[in-house]
Amino acid sequence: MKHPVTAMDRGRRLSQLLRQTLRPGGASLPIDSVGEHSGVLLDGGLSGLIWNRLAPMARATPTGRELRQGAFADAASAMRLDARLVEVVQALREAGVEPLVTKGWAVARYYLNPAARPYSDLDLAVRPDQAETARRALNAMGTRANPVDLHIGLPDLPERNWAEVFARSRIESLDGVAIRVLSPECQFRLLAVHLVRHVCCRPLWLIDIAAILEQVGKVMDWEYCLHGSYTWRRWILAVAGLAERLLGTRLPESLQARPGIRPPDWLVEMTCWRWGGGNELRSRELRHTPAEWWPAFAYRQLNPIRWSYRLGLPPFDFLPSICLAAIVGKGLIPFSRFWRSHVLRPQASRDSFVMHTRRVF
Repeated sequence: MKHPVTAMDRGRRLSQLLRQTLRPGGASLPIDSVGEHSGVLLDGGLSGLIWNRLAPMARATPTGRELRQGAFADAASAMRLDARLVEVVQALREAGVEPLVTKGWAVARYYLNPAARPYSDLDLAVRPDQAETARRALNAMGTRANPVDLHIGLPDLPERNWAEVFARSRIESLDGVAIRVLSPECQFRLLAVHLVRHVCCRPLWLIDIAAILEQVGKVMDWEYCLHGSYTWRRWILAVAGLAERLLGTRLPESLQARPGIRPPDWLVEMTCWRWGGGNELRSRELRHTPAEWWPAFAYRQLNPIRWSYRLGLPPFDFLPSICLAAIVGKGLIPFSRFWRSHVLRPQASRDSFVMHTRRVF
């Protein structure tokens, strides 16, 4: 009797497919290995990466043509946003605000083909005391500022203050305009935190991390990148190890012998399960596939990544300890809601305009 294909199986096969897209050269991808993932590739912004590696005959198939349309649409959208980024940065500078570009265009620079990395908005961070000025400048732009996702400070960079991150930032050129971006060390740390906070749900975000490791991993200042609490150091190392396990990324020698570089098996499995659509399985489907019961309970109901993040825990190797923490954390939900509604929100209302608040360790 043939066993049904589980979400974990689909996620593992997708990771094997994506392994072949990060480096130049190599064999072309056959259409058979792409067809079953076409929906995930199109929805997840991976059309460009896969299209560039398709075999010539595969590009003439219906799936190949669909990926081609998706790749061209993503590239066209990125070009429009690039032009808008120049306009927004100039408007903010005229108002006396120097923004930092934290994702999107800033991350695409690390790709072999930047046009293959799509993005749907402009992630800009501004100094907290300039938030109101930035908001007024963007409001004056009207609908032209619609794609801007404004971040007050750098909430996805815990244990880093604005002054030190800004001092390490770099200037890149876009259409002759200077654009300030994060240093590779800060960019890697921000992407790792962002990936964990969103429970490793999108393959594209791990590919971003893999691209940085491949392009500048050998020359990065890893002591600075990993400096901070034990919890965050272990999570950042685990994310780097996750890129190696799932995408075949080459780790720099300075990371290979560090404790924690090997991610827990449950973290690898949960990421594959989410990539394979496990989190979207309905109750009706679960009833007919007993092999999905344990992942659905452990990875959806208890969600060890989310509760590790919320409770400030490192990625322990022993999954039951994380599940126990999740159960305890769920029991404390009423208290956390009380704290956010009666303590955090009144404080935030007394501050200047805030568009993003993040829970950090």
